[in-house]
Amino acid sequence: MSGMAALRSPRLQAIFGADLDNVTAEHIRFIVENEVTEDFDLDFKSELYGSSDKAKHDLATDVAALASTAGGVVVLGVTEDEQARATAAPGVTLSDAETSRMRQIIASKVAPMPQFDILKRPRFDAASF
Repeated sequence: MSGMAALRSPRLQAIFGADLDNVTAEHIRFIVENEVTEDFDLDFKSELYGSSDKAKHDLATDVAALASTAGGVVVLGVTEDEQARATAAPGVTLSDAETSRMRQIIASKVAPMPQFDILKRPRFDAASF
């Protein structure tokens, strides 16, 4: 699981059951098992943002949208159903190079530059869900 945290929200902390800096595979398992739904401050992406112009635009748009409201988190590696409920967490591999690429895209496409973190979490066995 990887994510971009833009704030320390009591609502998100309640959803995950932990401070965003301390979210583990067990917390992600909880949101999947409880079919947590995306909301104004929570977005699920099953894969990393690609390298196409559209994918870069999507990354910038997602971060800008969260930054222009109450803040929030994008959780990479979580799939969702048609009702935007978390259904599985296959995870993604987020390398240092990918983290740097995402930061560069956001810096080049979002002004003013929002404050955000990219948090890496160990992958876990999605088959155990």
